[in-house]
Amino acid sequence: MGKIDKLLDAIDAKDASEIKKRLNTIGTKTALKEVKDQLGIEARIMNNKGQLSKRFLEELRKAREEERIHEKAPEPKTQESKPETSTPKEPQTKLGEQIRNAQEKAIENVEFLCHDAKDLMHEQITLPAEDNSIDVIIARRGPLHWLEDARRVGHPGTVMIQLCPMEEPIPAWSNKLPHVMHYENCGRYTGAGSIHQSVENRLNQNGFMLHSGWGFDVPEIFDQPEELYKVLTWGLPADEIPAYEDVEHRLLSIFEHHAEAAGIILRHCRYLWKANII
Repeated sequence: MGKIDKLLDAIDAKDASEIKKRLNTIGTKTALKEVKDQLGIEARIMNNKGQLSKRFLEELRKAREEERIHEKAPEPKTQESKPETSTPKEPQTKLGEQIRNAQEKAIENVEFLCHDAKDLMHEQITLPAEDNSIDVIIARRGPLHWLEDARRVGHPGTVMIQLCPMEEPIPAWSNKLPHVMHYENCGRYTGAGSIHQSVENRLNQNGFMLHSGWGFDVPEIFDQPEELYKVLTWGLPADEIPAYEDVEHRLLSIFEHHAEAAGIILRHCRYLWKANII
């Protein structure tokens, strides 16, 4: 049994002394890194009081269950080769997991169809569905060009829902870093334009009306300079990224003069909208 598995067992047993012992053995940061590297789980280990966060414990418990499910999964049986079909490849995403769950439970009154529409090189797109065949369209983070084909694949009553990145403020300390590391240059920056107006304009151009929309603006906290460095250099060309050692003193100064009690705060903003085909 590995160190991470022993930690998870201690958590499930609610053995506080054993949890502390295991964390001291492998280190909380190491534990989080193991979970994130192996399972792609994003969770904070400590809350702002220096205690183990409930969210981290829950994610670890979930991680172990997922690991055990994968370990127990039977090897696929050898099947005779069949002619290739045009069925889209199932994506390795949370939506893909939901599709597999529906198939395993033999849910027959719903058919899922996934498509990667993030081709920014083309203004038009043809959705891989038959005319008047779609009841609900859900899009996440992608562009809005699919709306031009939505009326063809949908029908009166079809619901369209999309989660879009929403404009967010540039931190006051951004210009204290080298220009390449300015916040507006990193991959997570969502731009300064109004996503609300962009959505309504695109809907109107295609004969739709906005039904409703919700804006989300939540804090994302960074309590270590190394973590802030990672997010500010994400998406930049590798040969343009300054070494951490070269900018560490600037990051430490930002933490000293701009951090709140929990750390440096960046805004995480999203816009969720809904429209109907009528």
